[in-house]
Amino acid sequence: MTKLDFTVIERAGLTQQEFADAADVSRITTNKWVVGKMNPHRYIKKRITALLGVLETAIEEDRLPLPSGMPKHKRPEAIRAVIRASQVALNP
Repeated sequence: MTKLDFTVIERAGLTQQEFADAADVSRITTNKWVVGKMNPHRYIKKRITALLGVLETAIEEDRLPLPSGMPKHKRPEAIRAVIRASQVALNP
């Protein structure tokens, strides 16, 4: 089984809550993945793998991390815009 690289969340400048919101899971679930206590369920593993890939690509293309001065209330929409800009389908 391939181990997912959840370090991309921090490298992308996202909080675990922001990633959880984008992945449509709880922050607690995200934290369990990040610390290695649990792996994504097989039913959502493809979607999580795709989302991690989108974040990695966004980092490489300098679309993430978001500017440090961005107001907190604007971050969720900015993150969604980065994800939407990707050509990767998150719901295969």
